Amino acid sequence: KQPNMQPLHNIAKNLVYAGSKQNVKMTVVDGKILYEDGKFTTVDANEVYERANRLAREICGD
Repeated sequence: KQPNMQPLHNIAKNLVYAGSKQNVKMTVVDGKILYEDGKFTTVDANEVYERANRLAREICGD
């Protein structure tokens, strides 16, 4: 139980309006675990961050 998710009258609303990254333990899509215990399981997060930063610099002209 986490304080930001109480009371449990409507779990969906709690997730949308009060949930945070601390509430996410695992993400499963189509039976595949994509995120677990604070780590992405199917991609290298550092590669994604580097590519996003590179593209942002290209778009912004830096």
